[in-house]
Amino acid sequence: MTSPFLHLAIVDFCNLHDYRGAALAAAFKSLETASGDYALYWRDSIILLPALRRALADLVREQIPHRHPAERKDYLLRCIDDVRVGRRRTYPIFALPAEFLSVVEADARGWEHILSRIRKLAAFFGVEDILVRVGASGPLQDSQGSVVEYRHLFQKLNKALSDRELIERRFWLGTDQDPEDLPNLLDRIRPGLVETLEFEYIYDRGVKEAKNRFVRCAHCGRRHHYRGYVLQYPDGRRVLVGKDCGRAYYGLWFHQKEADFGAQLSRARALLKLQRVASLLPAAAKELSTVLEGEWCDRALALGRTLRMQFPNLWRRLQATSSGRLLVSTRVRDAEAEAAQDARIDREIERRARDAGYADQDEYVRRNRSLVGTDESLRKKPIYKTEPREFGRLRGYRYLATSVSEPKRRLANMLQDLDRSGKELRALQTDTLSTEALRGKLKNVQRLTSAIERVLSGLMECGSFLDASNLKTLADWANALKSGEGIYTVENGLLSLRIPSGRMFTLEATFSPVPNISALGELGRALET
Repeated sequence: MTSPFLHLAIVDFCNLHDYRGAALAAAFKSLETASGDYALYWRDSIILLPALRRALADLVREQIPHRHPAERKDYLLRCIDDVRVGRRRTYPIFALPAEFLSVVEADARGWEHILSRIRKLAAFFGVEDILVRVGASGPLQDSQGSVVEYRHLFQKLNKALSDRELIERRFWLGTDQDPEDLPNLLDRIRPGLVETLEFEYIYDRGVKEAKNRFVRCAHCGRRHHYRGYVLQYPDGRRVLVGKDCGRAYYGLWFHQKEADFGAQLSRARALLKLQRVASLLPAAAKELSTVLEGEWCDRALALGRTLRMQFPNLWRRLQATSSGRLLVSTRVRDAEAEAAQDARIDREIERRARDAGYADQDEYVRRNRSLVGTDESLRKKPIYKTEPREFGRLRGYRYLATSVSEPKRRLANMLQDLDRSGKELRALQTDTLSTEALRGKLKNVQRLTSAIERVLSGLMECGSFLDASNLKTLADWANALKSGEGIYTVENGLLSLRIPSGRMFTLEATFSPVPNISALGELGRALET
């Protein structure tokens, strides 16, 4: 008979870390067929217990050098041999000496960090529950008399929700749902038992001014808040506590619980979004593939090439347009320059009148009219300047830039990235990633989807650009520039340029219908929410 450990040994020998989980699970199933008890012993004592001991030892080595004498560290490392494992039905119970409490509580990562290794391993065997108990030092017995369970300390761990449970969990009460209609509701918080409460829901009754929607707070007893939390005791009884009362009167405990609840809510939203995006990616990738394989993309690019080749001067001028603004240089009176000129001439006449002994300059002008009239330096003339005037707005101007940026090659590369992202998200083991890492995965897809939409929307403006009225605006603008290259006309969907030699250049403005990209649009909206 082949050893159930052979496959696992081969995987370890070849350093195939990605396959170790599957190999562990296969070995466990093989052992179960021979002996269920031995399979559980191998799982708990040979796999999970060493992982827990290593994690605890690592934490001791990290914490003790900074906080305690070296002998304290040596003592705690020896205590690791006293960590025991038992079973309740099919899930393991780990009993730890109480000396570890101070070390674990001194670390910001806490128990969740210690148990992360064994929880990941336990997932290979389908273990959904792990119980940790802390008791006196020395060999521990799994009995009520010799083991103290710190349930308030481990309640979060023992009730930790998997990502699947987070997705299914309900966090909010509806705006129209009155929290006071919930069953098992208490009017006031039980004295001395506040820290046994768990956050169940958050509720928001709407605008603050709607006093008929206010909710009665179980702390202060007044009905003057509209947003708060539904908290639940271990026995299932509930209380309603206003957000402000909770933060003001229950201190660090409430803030920590609120932060944990908010973290769960935030992760649930990220998971739901990731799940939604992963389900939409295949259709979006298929849609983009259809666009690239169809004639629409080639036709849009061909029209751009024809425009550049047939009308190079017009194309060059269009590249300088800003946001589709078609500008024409216009000669207008320069009022500011004329005012400065007139002031200078008046000062000169005044100086000449004073030097000649006249009482005022008007008398000087009357007596010397001929001299003043023939002096060019004293003549007030109109002054003109050239300034740009907006002739019109060009629709579809983004098409011009997109058509010369190798869009088909770029879209083909982005299609490969989209396919790769879809496969990655569907195969993602979310339990091994932080919420921030999940958001990072989504941001990568969002950046990619946004880039695809920018290229496609630019190409799709080809239809707007080739619209008859838009081309007429373009032709009129080109003629208004008076460049001397010829006359532009638009007739029956045909843009034409007749140069002085009589030669004609044309562009047939016919375009295929814009393809459907509803799946890409739905993916974009899902990423934005």
